[in-house]
Amino acid sequence: MSLPYFPMYPSDFEAKTSHLTILEDGAYNRLLRLCWMTPGCSLPADEEWIMRRARAQSEEEKQSVRTVLNEFFKLKNGRYSNPRLTRELAIAKELYEKRVSSGRKGGISNSLKRKEELSSNAVAMPKQPEPEPEPEEVAIATSKAPEQVARKADPDFVFELMHVCGHTSGRIPTYWLPPASTIHVQRWMTDLKLTRAEILEAAKASRKNHNEPPNGPKALDRVMQNLSKAKAAGQMTRALGGGHNLATTSPRADRSGAEIPSQAFPDEFPPADPKFVTR
Repeated sequence: MSLPYFPMYPSDFEAKTSHLTILEDGAYNRLLRLCWMTPGCSLPADEEWIMRRARAQSEEEKQSVRTVLNEFFKLKNGRYSNPRLTRELAIAKELYEKRVSSGRKGGISNSLKRKEELSSNAVAMPKQPEPEPEPEEVAIATSKAPEQVARKADPDFVFELMHVCGHTSGRIPTYWLPPASTIHVQRWMTDLKLTRAEILEAAKASRKNHNEPPNGPKALDRVMQNLSKAKAAGQMTRALGGGHNLATTSPRADRSGAEIPSQAFPDEFPPADPKFVTR
C-alpha cells in the first residue's frame, strides 16, 4: 500500500545532502519520490528502467543519478532501497492503520453507547400486566424494522459504498475515514430521505460518468440532492392525482425504492415547473 503523503524533514535532509550539487539534489528527491510510489518502497537494479522513470536524459543527469544511488541507496536482492525512507514508510503505515482502527472502534462504540442509552430509557417501572397486542398491531410494529435498517448508516455500509464508487485497492482515502464519512452518509438518509439501496444505485450510476472515483462522500452530495428532489417531485405528482409519474414511467423503478429512476439525475430530469408546484 502506497500512502499519498511523503514525510520530509528539511533539517535532517540538509545535514546529509549539503555537499550535493543542485543537479544531484534534484536527482535524489526524484528517486525518493519514485521509490515511495513503487511497491515495496524499492527500485529494480535496472539502470535503463531507473533513468527512464527519473527522466535523466543527458549524460550529466545520468551521472548524478548514479552518484546518488551509490551514496544513499542500498542494493540487496537486485533492488535499490533507501534505509531511512523504508523506516519512514513503516512508521507512516502504522500510524495510518491506527487511525483507521480508531475510526472503526469509535463508530462502533458510539453506536453501542447510543443503543444502551435507548435501552435504559425504555425500561419501564413495575406496573400491572397489560394484555398482549392484537396480531394487527404486532404486524405494524415489526414492519418498521426493515425501513429503519434501510435508513441507517454504519462503517460497513460506508465501505460498501466506497467499493461501489471504485475504491477497491484496500486503501481508505482520508475523506472516507469514519466516523466523519458515516455521519455524512447518515445525513443523506435522515435529511434527504434516501435508503441504502437508493444511495448505492445512485453512486454506481454516477461512477459511470467519471474517470476517477469520488475522494469522499461530499463529492456525491449533488447526486444525492438531485435524487431526493426527483423522489419528492414524483411523490407530489402522485398526491396531485395525475401528470408525469416517476414510479411508472421508468423500467428501473418500483414502489419499494430499491431501484433508482433514470430521471433522478440532472441531465435526464429537468427541474419541476414552479407554476405547477405552487398550484
